[in-house]
Amino acid sequence: MYADPSRWFHPPGTLVETWGELVPEPFNEHDDHALAIDLDGSRLGYASARYAYYAHARIAALNNTGARVLVPLQYRCDFERTTGLLIASGLVALPTFGELDKLLPSDEEYARLLDLLWDALEEPAREQIVRDGFHLTTETLPYLIALRHLAPQAGIPSVVRLSAVPRGVDRYLAEKRYERQKRETARIRQRNEKIVADFHDGWKQADIARRHGVSSGIVSRALKNAGVDTRAPRVNPEQRRIRSEIVSLLEGGKSRREISETLGVSHRAISAAADEAGIAIPSQAGVNDYSRAKMRERLEICRHALRLQAEGSSRAEIAQQLGVSKDTVKIHLADGRFFENPRGNPDRLDRARALRKVGATKSQLVSSADRRALRDANMLDLIGKPWR
Repeated sequence: MYADPSRWFHPPGTLVETWGELVPEPFNEHDDHALAIDLDGSRLGYASARYAYYAHARIAALNNTGARVLVPLQYRCDFERTTGLLIASGLVALPTFGELDKLLPSDEEYARLLDLLWDALEEPAREQIVRDGFHLTTETLPYLIALRHLAPQAGIPSVVRLSAVPRGVDRYLAEKRYERQKRETARIRQRNEKIVADFHDGWKQADIARRHGVSSGIVSRALKNAGVDTRAPRVNPEQRRIRSEIVSLLEGGKSRREISETLGVSHRAISAAADEAGIAIPSQAGVNDYSRAKMRERLEICRHALRLQAEGSSRAEIAQQLGVSKDTVKIHLADGRFFENPRGNPDRLDRARALRKVGATKSQLVSSADRRALRDANMLDLIGKPWR
């Protein structure tokens, strides 16, 4: 019904074997994937819609490289007496999709060919393809058509026909999209790691957002996904820097007073930094060579009083031997027992610890209990046993 069979007239019933051509019809009003079958330039009929849907682009790609797709064709003409017309009928052997794919470049070859086109595209054209989700449109296909001479084997159509674009081009762009997604995922992961690090360094969430040029919501989600407890107390970057300098000076052997004068920080801040770093600070409060000698003398008196008591001497006898009052002997015995075993008197030990932790000096103390606690702390430092 598509051509006058008399053009190829043979005796009725004669089976003729020849070659037909598969011709894509992208502008067919019924189906833009239509695939016609021609004989010597005349249309004989069409392949099925299902076959044409998958074969159309493959054959168009081959046509775009300058190749024709010929297939074996058998036809015959019969004279129909009722109408007085010659009726042509025939069979065509359609190639499988796999056979067609063998004639087209492989994915690796497409990657090599299309890299030439992709690199030659002007930046605005590439950016538009990216914005379109790495899909060609009627607006971006002309950019590739203008460069098709760089890779004629790629089968880029010569006119703006999306249905004629080879499937290899779609696969190439899909791979480009995947590569971009991987890079974007890696970039976001690195950014989120920096957000978490900034938060742990003491930055506020609003400052982190401004620093990375993102919204506060992105910062919150990054911290939440990393399992960060945003309610936990933190040290801001400046305080962290100061604490780091304090620790460095402590490790260098500087005293509280020297650090306080150098950095302009309080003794309490120095103690806090030392505690966080696990550094024990020897006391320098009112301690000099003279006072250390007096402390050693007092320590020896306390130990002598304990020895006399252990030998059975009474307080009066110890007082007589030491040349002091019985009340003073009582103090020496209590001090001696504490210096020998500080943990045996936890209340007294805790008070000494508290004074040492804040770095208090003698001039800052008002009560006799605190003054004794400072003396205890200095004595325990002199003895050298771990007590803090």
